[in-house]
Amino acid sequence: MKPPRSITDWGKLFVGGLSCETKEDSLEEAFGQFGTVKKVNVVKDQHTGKSRGFGFIRYENVCRGLEIVI
Repeated sequence: MKPPRSITDWGKLFVGGLSCETKEDSLEEAFGQFGTVKKVNVVKDQHTGKSRGFGFIRYENVCRGLEIVI
């Protein structure tokens, strides 16, 4: 496992298998039930603006994000 590029990468969770219609607000709603979400990023295609099928979630409490994964 590669170490994070910076301390800000700690607590950043990869979320895959998203539909091309997925938006940040729906992802935040889904993961918000597990803790306070600080940031949501759905990676989008430059040309279509649709989801590329993955994104990232960052929780306000880094430990909470780790608890969810474990």
